[in-house]
Amino acid sequence: MIDYNRLYDYVIQPGISLPVDFADQRNKLWRKLLGIKKRTKTKTVIKKAILGSIGNFNYWEDNGEVKWPDNVHSYNWFEVVRGEKDINSMNLPGLRKHFVSIANSFIRKTNIETGIKKAEWWNLLSISYGGDPLKKREVLLWIMLSDMNIKTTLPPNLGCIDYNTIVALRYLKIVNGYEGNSFDYIEETKLRTECLKVVEEIIQKTRLGVSEVDAWLYYTGREIRHNYKDWEKYFCYRLGCYFY
Repeated sequence: MIDYNRLYDYVIQPGISLPVDFADQRNKLWRKLLGIKKRTKTKTVIKKAILGSIGNFNYWEDNGEVKWPDNVHSYNWFEVVRGEKDINSMNLPGLRKHFVSIANSFIRKTNIETGIKKAEWWNLLSISYGGDPLKKREVLLWIMLSDMNIKTTLPPNLGCIDYNTIVALRYLKIVNGYEGNSFDYIEETKLRTECLKVVEEIIQKTRLGVSEVDAWLYYTGREIRHNYKDWEKYFCYRLGCYFY
């Protein structure tokens, strides 16, 4: 359940504070993470962004258990994409290799430079990405490309809805009615859908874009995880989930 009063009181009315050079910061961030140089061809940028998004998922699971593996975090996946880290040093290496193989096959079979401008291409991509009903990693790809000033079609959805977003909105008591931190597929999808509705509301009631709202929620959730000792009760675990 969404508490729209709290949403207005804690987010929309006070406003979200972002640096004035936010767009430039995000552009530089993705290029740095993906290892993009000034003269890198657009096709190569898109390829790296596809690989960067398709393998970017739950690094808290290890051997079928809820665990935060030592020295493994989301930025490590970009090290793999840049060729600086062995994929076998990540957790869930078999699943990650599977998706890299799918991504490379998809890249070979489609014209990615024209494809990103067509809804049909993104629909096919969603199949390759594993069928997430909320298309988290597809939206992440769209955000990367848009932030790097690569023109594409409309976003697959208006938010990534990863675990940091879930933590932020549950902690702020904007999304309520869900007990604990362990979910099945149906409840997890309901929770993430309500989070997406909150993102849509923020975008509609402010002048912020998809990337701006996503960044604010992501870093708000991460700050809560780093500074609030009971943050885990606001988390969303689902073993075998590679959507977020």
